[in-house]
Amino acid sequence: MALLKQMMVQGAELAYHRVDDLVVRVDGMAGFTLYSWPDAASREGWAPPARWTKWWFPPAGGVTPAACYQALAMRPEFADASADDPVEVAGMALGMAQPVDSMRWDGRQWVDPTYRTMQQIKADAWTRIKAVRAALDAAPITAAGVTVDADPVSVTKIMGAILEMQLNGTPTRRWTLYDNTRADLTLQQLAEIGSAIAARTQWTQDTSQDLRLQIEAATTVESVEAVAWPS
Repeated sequence: MALLKQMMVQGAELAYHRVDDLVVRVDGMAGFTLYSWPDAASREGWAPPARWTKWWFPPAGGVTPAACYQALAMRPEFADASADDPVEVAGMALGMAQPVDSMRWDGRQWVDPTYRTMQQIKADAWTRIKAVRAALDAAPITAAGVTVDADPVSVTKIMGAILEMQLNGTPTRRWTLYDNTRADLTLQQLAEIGSAIAARTQWTQDTSQDLRLQIEAATTVESVEAVAWPS
């Protein structure tokens, strides 16, 4: 691991450091403790530090690695430290400079906001599959010689019309078709339309669950993203 800065304290060379205990006072000043050891083993084992110093600074840009570096650079013993030298902040090795413009500081480390874990990639894939399923379920449907709207509101109207015609013996219902023309539909036609909608819903449910299993079984990003609805 590269060193932040070597310094001599009472004849001992201290080259291993850890910044920890980041705090912000009620007056707005931020502070951190710099712990220093003569060797890596002592630092990694959290042996009693050879030196520790509490430093306070005004965090104009927030308590970030860059702000900590700027506070360090103001001290004579760290005056020649580089902003790219890593320092251990809150137990994690971090570069003080922002590695890439798109990366953001999450309070402990620089992170890529576009990075996704495999679990997140699979969750996004499942969301994509469900979005297609919802669109298919709400698409117009053709049955009994006509094409009608089949979104959730329209399906409720169709089911209500079927029930009313069965109870009252109504022979036909004037219906607005998908192309906004009007037609008199019989109970048989509406029943066929309802049956077609139910069959489609069953297919989308069965297919989406099969795709979900494929997503869960996938082991690479490529295999997850390859899961798609059949054309």
